[in-house]
Amino acid sequence: MSKSKKALIVAAVFATVGLFGFIPSLIWAVPSFANDVNDARIHLKESGIGESLVYDSAEVVKKINIESICGNGVRVYIKKSTDEKVKVIKYDKMFDEVNLETNLDNDGVLTLKGKSQFNANIFRSSNLNFKELYNTAIDLIASADRESRIEIYVPNGVDVDVNSRNYTYLNIKNKEVLGENLNFLVTAGKLKLPEFNNLKNLNIKCNSAIELDLRSLMNIEKIDINVSHLRIYSYGNYEVYNVDKVPNEMNVIANEMYVESYIPIAKIVNLNIQNCIKVKMDFNRFNIDSNIKLEYKEDNYSNNKSLEARNRNSEKGEYISLPFDENGKYEGKISDGDEGDFKLNIVGKRLDLRNYNKDRIQNEIGF
Repeated sequence: MSKSKKALIVAAVFATVGLFGFIPSLIWAVPSFANDVNDARIHLKESGIGESLVYDSAEVVKKINIESICGNGVRVYIKKSTDEKVKVIKYDKMFDEVNLETNLDNDGVLTLKGKSQFNANIFRSSNLNFKELYNTAIDLIASADRESRIEIYVPNGVDVDVNSRNYTYLNIKNKEVLGENLNFLVTAGKLKLPEFNNLKNLNIKCNSAIELDLRSLMNIEKIDINVSHLRIYSYGNYEVYNVDKVPNEMNVIANEMYVESYIPIAKIVNLNIQNCIKVKMDFNRFNIDSNIKLEYKEDNYSNNKSLEARNRNSEKGEYISLPFDENGKYEGKISDGDEGDFKLNIVGKRLDLRNYNKDRIQNEIGF
């Protein structure tokens, strides 16, 4: 391949990752380039480049503390160990490096502290030749589908604390690795928990939106959530949900909240929502008492459409009308079904409750 053609390819590669603000679609037109990328991918996979074991011990760990993982953000996975050891493995992307320190104290608390950062030292070399530049570009494309991440393997259930100033993705892969308490305190992030786990207390604080699968909240005793926007869905088949296993108490502070669920999200729900609360659920099945205070009375909601007009729109579900007083307050039953005894306390601006049967919810959410 001529140097001029290679130069064009390298420029296209850099453009692909945004260095020149242009995304070409023709870089795979040169067969030799595609072959070089595929060879590099195979080499990366077989060699384990970017994989580092940073902690390996048989000492007992009772709690994992993930602290100040800042920079470009980080993805953390906690998995069941195949032996009695605790291991921490970090995976670095080509230009996304995780600098990680670990420490186990006398109380069995394993602390992970570090920084995820962009590493572009290769471009700072004044002696960088064309071949090195080309190979670097090839490696960059080959590793594009890899992610910088931390994998933690534990043999037993542990409490988890996450306290990060940047984006953090936490994925608990197995319910056996969860102890009784999980605190997820981040500027932005995503939390994925195993279904029907053994947590007793869950605390989430995040400045961005959070979406939760109700299956991952079942069995938990107390949940505290303080986020920008909260969405809770009951994914899966409705037959997997046992209403007796919903959380005992859920407290939520948020700007907006959206719920689409087969069953109530907790036995006692306390909501402080700055704007709108929207709930789609099969209310008729359940006995739900409430104490609600809204800034805007119900008759001012939904562009002043009449209740009859809203109810006629079957695509939006049956709108539940409540007799608010002149101060926007209502205390009493939302529904008087045969299942359970639930309490819903709300302070908010607007409220939209719609009665959906379980089949309709399942069709909307999918599973």
